[in-house]
Formats: sequence, structure tokens, C-alpha cells
Amino acid sequence: MAAVLLLLLLLYVYHTWWIDISEHRIQSDVVKAPFTFVHLSDIHGLTAGVNGRLSRLVSESVPDFILITGDLATNRRQLPRVLREIGRFPRETAIYFVPGNYEREESVLFRKRPIDDPGYLSRLQSCMNVLENDSVSFRCKGSLVHLYGLDNSVYGNERIPTAPNAGASDPATAPFSIVMAHCPSIIRYLQEQSFGFHLLLAGHTHGGQIRCFGRTWGAYRDYPIGLSRLGHGRYFGISRGLGTVKLPIRLNCRPEIAVYRIEPAETSGSGL
Repeated sequence: MAAVLLLLLLLYVYHTWWIDISEHRIQSDVVKAPFTFVHLSDIHGLTAGVNGRLSRLVSESVPDFILITGDLATNRRQLPRVLREIGRFPRETAIYFVPGNYEREESVLFRKRPIDDPGYLSRLQSCMNVLENDSVSFRCKGSLVHLYGLDNSVYGNERIPTAPNAGASDPATAPFSIVMAHCPSIIRYLQEQSFGFHLLLAGHTHGGQIRCFGRTWGAYRDYPIGLSRLGHGRYFGISRGLGTVKLPIRLNCRPEIAVYRIEPAETSGSGL
């Protein structure tokens, strides 16, 4: 009996507290030289796994910038700890953030309640660039990057910011366009708006947290996890996230840090 309990404990620790590093490669004809960024989502207060602190695992990937798609903490008590950990990320690395539903509400004793603090998001600006239906352009390793942060932390709140699109006809001046949002349902809005991008990033689903037969169950069962090719040089990355909600357990769905390596296209075309 003791051996069975020990095995169950080891399985729980491995599936819930071992942080995976998932690497994805994308080739694009608008990229001049390789660059790397990290995508985090749904931290929910988790600042370390059994294999290391979040800051150390992120730093080991040597990212050029870091993107976080919402849900830093399940409740406000966790937030200072998470912000301290984010403050340990490489100081020279820009961090961009879009809010999730847990930046609008919190869970206390399994009951959700609104966060009635108007300065909540502004406090995050001390260590991150918060994008609420906003955009930013910057150069990374010689390539122009357009980053769009859409706020669908409350459904219907998303708006496409006014900024150049990825549709420039000259590859010599065209940007690599990344869209960040918390919930993957944002893809329907982008399709309705005929909005072009190279890479769409989201989280929210936690990959289901508990996966059986390689499938996500529940409301987000139709969304994949990891990186998917949409065609025409477009990709969709959905993070499994880091923390947990409701049940403090993961199964066949370990917490994840996603590392994206964006490279110039080879003459034969682009691919994963």
C-alpha cells in the first residue's frame, strides 16, 4: 500500500510540478536573422517547479523578449510573489503582457468575485508592458516585429488596435506580426475582421489540466495545444499554462514554458 501511495505522489509531482520547456521553430520570409522569445500563460501563482524557479528556466532560453498571455494569479494574495519572480527575469529583456480573466476576477475558497481595484493593472506596469487592445513595434535582430495585444479578458472587450498590419507587399520592409490574447476564441474575431498575422498566441485552456487519450475535455475540447499551422504562413500557439485552477492537479498535461525560435525562411519554403 505504501508503494502505491508513493507512486501516486511521484506521478502527481511529475505531472503537476515538473515544468516542460517546449521548443517551436517557425520560418518566415520577413525575418532577417534568427530571434527567440518565450511565451508564458496562466501562471496562477506558480513561481517554481521541482526542476527550478520560473526565472531561471526562462533565463536559460536566452530570450530576446518575453510574452505573457494573462492570469498571473488566482487571487490577489499571490500577485506580489509572482511579480517578484517576474522581476528576476533578465533585466534587459522586454516583457509584454495582456490581461486574462483572472486580472478581472479572483477565486477565494473556490468562489469567484470581481477585482474591484481600478489600479490593479497599472501596478503591473512596474515590471511589464501591459497591452490592452494596444500595439507596439520594435526591431529584433534586424527584423521588424509588430506586436498586437488584444484584451479578451472579458468577452466582447477585444478591439484591434490601430497599427500597421502584416500585409506589406515588400518582404524587405514587412514586419513579423504577433497577436497576443488570453482566450483562444479570439481567432474567430480575427477571422471576422479579416486581420492578418504570422503568429497568434493564447492560453486560458490549461490544455484541460487533466488529459485522457491525448485529448482536451470540456468547453475547450476543440482547441489543440502547442503550435498549429493555419496555412498561408500563419501559426497558432496555445499554451498549456503553468498553474492550476479549481483542482490543484495536472495529468498528462505538465506545466509549460514555450520557447519560440523564429528564423529566416529557407528557399524551399517555411515550416514548423
